[in-house]
Amino acid sequence: MTDQELLQAIRAIVKEEAHPVRLLLENEIQPAIQKLSEGHNMILERIDDKIERRTEQLQDQLDVHQAAIMRINREIQELNKAQ
Repeated sequence: MTDQELLQAIRAIVKEEAHPVRLLLENEIQPAIQKLSEGHNMILERIDDKIERRTEQLQDQLDVHQAAIMRINREIQELNKAQ
């Protein structure tokens, strides 16, 4: 068997062995990775929504606290003036 024939035989074997692997990748692994990616994106969207809602809640609380501080400061100033 010549070197060229040996190389062709090896190519044929590799091609034959690679075909089932390629089918496995196309039919099982790639769809599974796609589903994983979609699930990951859904989780990220939910996290983003929760972060946004929590940020709004914290901003509302901050606004309430700032208003309370301003009211308390005004009352303190009025008390100081009354003395």
